[in-house]
This record gives sequence, C-alpha cells and structure tokens, in this order.
Amino acid sequence: MEVDGSGIVTPIAADIKVEATHYVWSETFDNELEEKDVNNPKNSTAIQSMKDYTMAKALKQSNSDLLVAPLYSVSTSADLRKITVTVTGYPATYYNFRTATEADFNLLRKMADSHNKPACKEKADEPAIKLPFGK
Repeated sequence: MEVDGSGIVTPIAADIKVEATHYVWSETFDNELEEKDVNNPKNSTAIQSMKDYTMAKALKQSNSDLLVAPLYSVSTSADLRKITVTVTGYPATYYNFRTATEADFNLLRKMADSHNKPACKEKADEPAIKLPFGK
C-alpha cells in the first residue's frame, strides 16, 4: 500500500484469459483526413481516433476487455472517399482480481528485466519500472 497526495493506493492484480481464436474487426469512415494526416500518419490524431473507435467496437463485439497482440491495417477505397481500419488480435478478459502480492511484483520485475533496454531507462543503472518492494 502506498500513500500519495490523493489518498491511499492499493495495487490490484488480475489474471487474463486469452482466447485461442484470432479475432478481426473492421470499421469504415468517411475520408476527412487533412494533408498533415496523410503526410505523417503515425502522428495523426484523426487516424488514431479511427483506430481507437475500431478497437472499442471490436472489444464490445467480442465481449472482451482487451485484444492481445493487436495489429492495425488502414486502407482507402479506390476513389479515396472511405477509409477502412481493421484490427486483429486475440480477445482476452480479466478475472481473479485481488490485492497484488510480492509474488505479483516479482513476476513484473522478471518481465521488466527481460524486456528493458538501456534506451528505455531513464538512467542505465535504474530499472524502467519502479515497484514498491525492494529487490
């Protein structure tokens, strides 16, 4: 448990159940993109909004909390009037909510240690993720 300026924070852990079936969902939008969106699609808030909307609809339709390993595809119709965003992934749901234990934090540490690269860390000698239990 940690006390911060807004109150007491109690970390919660949960397990996820991932479906084995790959899920695909598409949404089509009117093409109202501006030149800045087309020239820099990775930083386009309009394209990101379309992706977010498509993900929200996919989660609702698949009755899941998240899609594991989501991949997006963005394409235009031949006449450039429509944009279709497709998201694919594995539907998953959270279950077994509980107060996080030291074992949960140890698992997170192991995962962070196996994925951290010096470029991701603020300082090379500090972990990228700071957890409340000491090593």
